Amino acid sequence: MSVLDSIIVWTEQDLPDWQSDAVRRLLTQDRFTDNDKNELLRMLKSRHGLGDDTKSVSSPQPLRRGDVSGAPQVTAKIILKAMKDMSDVNAIPNGSSLLFAHEGLTVISSWELPLPPEDPQTSMDLEGSQTDSNTSESGN
Repeated sequence: MSVLDSIIVWTEQDLPDWQSDAVRRLLTQDRFTDNDKNELLRMLKSRHGLGDDTKSVSSPQPLRRGDVSGAPQVTAKIILKAMKDMSDVNAIPNGSSLLFAHEGLTVISSWELPLPPEDPQTSMDLEGSQTDSNTSESGN
């Protein structure tokens, strides 16, 4: 569990709403202002029956998952099942597909990859047949 997740669990389970609101403000704002301090003080006093009836007290907004970047509100399991129509991926022929196991680990080795289509290639004579014909003519 990440530190951020631990903080969220702590604020949800162990802190009163006004304290969780204070943590939310600290994590989501650039600055903790005098207005924030005054609002939290009014929430605390109101909770204990010490509030000033002439001033309105905003209700606490406790920290929840999704309020802070890096702590998604809903978690989803993402499974990569296949890669299709690949292009220019190392030694994998263009247009190929790879299927993956839905659970566990998929190992891809070169002998499992499809061979690229045969392209006609021009042949190149690397033996130097031209020099052989020249030597036979010069011997005459």
